[in-house]
Parts: sequence; C-alpha cells; structure tokens
Amino acid sequence: THAPDRLEAALYAMVERAGRDLRRQGRAARRVVVAVDYSDGRRCVRQARIEPPTANDLALFPPARRALDLAVARRTRVRHLRLTCDRLVYPPSQLPLFEEERRIVLRQAHLVSALDRVRERFGWQAIGVGPLAR
Repeated sequence: THAPDRLEAALYAMVERAGRDLRRQGRAARRVVVAVDYSDGRRCVRQARIEPPTANDLALFPPARRALDLAVARRTRVRHLRLTCDRLVYPPSQLPLFEEERRIVLRQAHLVSALDRVRERFGWQAIGVGPLAR
C-alpha cells in the first residue's frame, strides 16, 4: 500500500511491540531504523536518533515516524515495512530537570505500563491507541 495512514498505523503497531520487548528486557533504544521495500524491488532505509534513550512507545514513535517520512519518498507501493530499534542501553535513571517535563515523562511511563498490564491480562487486541483504530 501507499496509503500514509495505513503505513503510520502499521509503524505504530511495530513501535508498540518493540517498546514492549525493550521494556521486558530492561533496555532502551538510542536509534530507530525504518526499512521500506517497494513493489518494484527497491529498498530504502532511514534512521533517526533517540535522545534520551527510551523504551516508551510514545517517545519511540516520533523519531520512527520521521524515519518513515524520509524513507517513503516514492509513489510506488510499499510491499514490506521493517522497524529496528538498536544501540540499546540501560534506561537512564535520571528524570528530567524541570518539573513539567518530569511530570510528562512519569505520566507517559504510567500510561504505557498500564497498557502493558491490560495486554498481558486480556491479550494484545484488548486495548489500543488512536493511530491503530483505523
């Protein structure tokens, strides 16, 4: 497909699964790589750096989306989409310096943790977020 909304939804699903795997391993990614295979056999690979390193889906998605936007520059149909999270490190233990940033980071961490618990108990399809609801 070449529909941007379907590619974005597929990418977000991959980010959620990669984030879950990273959290289970107790690791954080410093880089995301998006590879796009087109129907004519060509491949385009783009990457984005993540600072600070994270395993949070909500923080992993914007850099992955930037890499996808750079990779999907042709009008040819996309046959395969791949996401790789690499340059793994242990998550930073220091919270942001400013209170507002700290509050946002903690709220996102609690949200992602709650989503993980619901999915563990009721299955992956039990709960989703906006981009996947299409």
